[in-house]
Amino acid sequence: MQKVIKIHKTGSIKNMRFEDSFLSAPKNHEVTIRHQAIGVNFLDIIHRQGRIDIAKPFILGVEGSGFVERVGKSVKGFKIGDRVAYAALPSGSYSECRNIDSLQVIKLPRFISFENAAAIMLKGLTAEYLLHQTYRVSRGTTILIHAAAGAMGLILSQWAKKIGATVIGVVSARKKKELALKNGCDHVIIYKNGSFAKKVLAITKNDGVDVVYDGIGKNTFRGSVACLAPLGHLVSFGQVSGPIQGIDINILMEKSNTITRPSLFVYTRNRKRLERMAGRLFRAIKKKKFKIRINQKFQLKHAGIAHQKIQSRLTTGSTILLP
Repeated sequence: MQKVIKIHKTGSIKNMRFEDSFLSAPKNHEVTIRHQAIGVNFLDIIHRQGRIDIAKPFILGVEGSGFVERVGKSVKGFKIGDRVAYAALPSGSYSECRNIDSLQVIKLPRFISFENAAAIMLKGLTAEYLLHQTYRVSRGTTILIHAAAGAMGLILSQWAKKIGATVIGVVSARKKKELALKNGCDHVIIYKNGSFAKKVLAITKNDGVDVVYDGIGKNTFRGSVACLAPLGHLVSFGQVSGPIQGIDINILMEKSNTITRPSLFVYTRNRKRLERMAGRLFRAIKKKKFKIRINQKFQLKHAGIAHQKIQSRLTTGSTILLP
């Protein structure tokens, strides 16, 4: 038996149950990972709230790191004792151990700790595809990043700045503004101090930005479109405030703008692509393209507190759980 955070009924934090759970032997294509650290992401909150339909009961979490403890009969390339990490569906990382498809697991280089791996696999791989695949940021690109002081925003801002982009960040509080300015942002806007779109246009002398990275969703969508330069691109990669609905596609026509709604788990479905993405991410870490900031740590049994703080916008940087 092992300890897990399981959801029997979706909804509030009170529905997160810390309980014993039986773990079967891994299937032929799976490995068993004994977690050393577990990543906490807003996607976990979306799953817990029931905004995405998942068969119940289920164990929360899509990101973790640890040692390979068991290996399925058909698995190649992994052995017991390997240091590994992953960001993958289905959920199941809020646990002491889990079984997972070996094709979704990546070996960790020695210079990345388990805690750092749990903090950057999902967010780091997301930053990789956002900056290098969905929209290829290059020197001179002007970008807008929402939630620039959050775990995702800090990685994205620093990495984009190293590439040579001009980075405008949006944050929710003054203390977060200072953090964003120290981590890659050239300009920072406090969202609740008026319209961010007008301020972006003022900063860019009405030119707008080449690309907006928007993980917020419903509440920022129209403002994000308004910020775009002619031929600019909106990358809507999350829905923290809720899904975007009822879009009139003609709002894009005036400036010939485009919108993408990418998903990490589509990019990483292909093993070779996942390996390339992880390789680029690990090289970026080794070359210090960005700092990994773990500002909140909780024991697994206190995962509900982590959710509460993230929902209340009381966190900066990454949040992890320790089993």
